[in-house]
Amino acid sequence: MEENKNSNGNVVGIVIAVILGVLTIASQFNDGGGSSGADSGKAEIIAKNYVELYLKNPDSAKFKNISSYESSSNTYEVRGVVNATNSFGGRIDTPFRIKIKYNGGDWANDNNWTVVSIDM
Repeated sequence: MEENKNSNGNVVGIVIAVILGVLTIASQFNDGGGSSGADSGKAEIIAKNYVELYLKNPDSAKFKNISSYESSSNTYEVRGVVNATNSFGGRIDTPFRIKIKYNGGDWANDNNWTVVSIDM
């Protein structure tokens, strides 16, 4: 009877170890955005950061009509309109189109992206 309890304890321990191992391995591959770590939604976030660099008052920026797609491997085109305060204090809508390339690493770090082109 005592041997059966030890055997069951060993089996439970092995099952837990296997589950933890599988979860650990799976977490290495699950970056939330496919194999590259980037997707169109993440590209939109980064694109807004770059567009704000071209504004006189980036804190006033309000983005609308945003659309994006992956134009080639790890390269995304983001289009939209940014409404921001200009040099005269008035708010204007400015259409923009930006193409950015994800270079790998932490997608949330702007330094891991390259601006291919930007039109405003």
